[in-house]
Amino acid sequence: MTPPLGSFPPYQWPARWLSRAVAPWRALAAGVFYGARAAGATVSLFRASRRAVAVLRTDGAGDAILTEPLIRSLARHFDGTDVHLWAPDGAVALFESHAKIARCIAVPRGFKEGNRRIFWSLSWRARLGYQLGRHRYDLAIYPPVDPEPLGAWLFAQIRAAEKWHNAGTTLNQFDWQRNWTRQFATRTIAPRPTGGHELLHNAHFAEQWGATPDNTANTANTDRPQLPLSQRALTYAGVHIGAARHAVRRSRAAGLIGIVAAGSATINQWPIDKWVATARRLWEQHTLLPALIGGPADEAFLQQLSRRLHDIPHHIFPTDCDIAVAAAVVSRLDGLITIDTGLAHAAAAFDLPSVVLVTGGMPGRFWPWPLATRSIALTKPVPCAGCNYRCTQEAAHCITDLSPEWVVDALMRAMKSSVVLSQSPRKQYRHAG
Repeated sequence: MTPPLGSFPPYQWPARWLSRAVAPWRALAAGVFYGARAAGATVSLFRASRRAVAVLRTDGAGDAILTEPLIRSLARHFDGTDVHLWAPDGAVALFESHAKIARCIAVPRGFKEGNRRIFWSLSWRARLGYQLGRHRYDLAIYPPVDPEPLGAWLFAQIRAAEKWHNAGTTLNQFDWQRNWTRQFATRTIAPRPTGGHELLHNAHFAEQWGATPDNTANTANTDRPQLPLSQRALTYAGVHIGAARHAVRRSRAAGLIGIVAAGSATINQWPIDKWVATARRLWEQHTLLPALIGGPADEAFLQQLSRRLHDIPHHIFPTDCDIAVAAAVVSRLDGLITIDTGLAHAAAAFDLPSVVLVTGGMPGRFWPWPLATRSIALTKPVPCAGCNYRCTQEAAHCITDLSPEWVVDALMRAMKSSVVLSQSPRKQYRHAG
């Protein structure tokens, strides 16, 4: 089957997965899922549950952060009803102590990798089947503008009196997949007519249940995402920040600047030579200590970058932290330079001076935010902007051609700007070192 032009990436399963040879596995996996779902439904008959609504997100932590105002709007409208968030581990960690979320239910991150995990994992089939059977909702919403098959499958399987979803695009689905989702929806919400930032799309979705004026898509006062981090995240971050601040004092630096140089999307990568030049410029011209931040998958890259910085003071944060701990670390920095990641959106929510290196894949969809922040988004204008991340060049020049001078100068401007929030969430941090 040739994927339609509007569908990217193609989610067609490999022919081998659909062959007769794999049929026994498919039957076994389906049996495990529906058996667990029936077990969950049976348990629900004997255990009373509070009334609840569900929010489904199977995308990244940054997308979840931008959904936070919608969740608060939902909780206000359905006062007295619990809100359950179905999301990957990163979002669950970020919102584990959110006052408006009664329960977080972990699901795999979607897109191609998540679909593969569900296909081949009996444990995930059993876990999701049980949770889908155990819970029943007054309303389930699936708000992504670019919905994808795993989220659509959860939306179809979840037990809810009403199901609302965003009509969305075919960027991450085939047309037939989107039409299949509509069969299970009681209401399909048309996307925001004039497009715009993800915060505005979420505010438009919230209008469907009568959001307050500050949540509407027609005002510049769209609610800022809030990240009330858990005491667990703050405690671990306190230890890591204590070590970093010791390095600042030892080197007599003027401040601590985080550098998030790696991420899961290859299109967002900036050449390592430019990261080295940026870190050197921070130290040699401004006496700011570079601090490298990343996850387990970034360990090799960060070590390589550290070796290139052997002759200037710098710090490396542990890479075994979950994103909630990393976000708590970010909240205590003096500034941040990052590619487009979930931590970039966390920095904007914390009102941290930051510079975000972004591609021209979706101009204005995620950066800059449609409200006052101290985050500066940098990208190089190119004729192919708006490519939906389908880069056909030898490199994504919209990001790779950015110069270290531009990046550092932008950070200096951000650090000199006035505080946007009346009280920065960073002041809520309690040092546990």
